[in-house]
Amino acid sequence: VACGVETPEELAEFDAETLLALVEPFAQSVEGQRVLRRAPAPDLNEVTDWIRWAGHTRKLKVA
Repeated sequence: VACGVETPEELAEFDAETLLALVEPFAQSVEGQRVLRRAPAPDLNEVTDWIRWAGHTRKLKVA
């Protein structure tokens, strides 16, 4: 959300390099560092996984 991607469907449409270009500046910001809590910033492999996982989501419908 901090990078402008709000739904799994939106995320699934990205290619990994474009998504990483959006995520890197946030990860390096003060707010991003607070979110990461000393974890390493996402790399190309991690954002590739995010995209793949987003492609496997499905909307749940109320019965």
